[in-house]
Amino acid sequence: MTNVIKDSVQNKQDTLYNKTQVEKSKAASSKEISNPIHTILKTNTYLKSKEQKFLSHKHIYYRQDKKILQLLS
Repeated sequence: MTNVIKDSVQNKQDTLYNKTQVEKSKAASSKEISNPIHTILKTNTYLKSKEQKFLSHKHIYYRQDKKILQLLS
């Protein structure tokens, strides 16, 4: 009987945790969409962490835009 109660409580806690994680990921994804530069920098960080020797298209465009901005200023 005690095990059934413990399992029930644990299931409720797991469900609540999962719902919280889904809400956090939705909030994070909406922030990333509204801030594309953050997404690009995050992509670059991911590539560095995987030690890959290529850049994403987004990062290349970001670099080009940054160079243009430096030339204009």
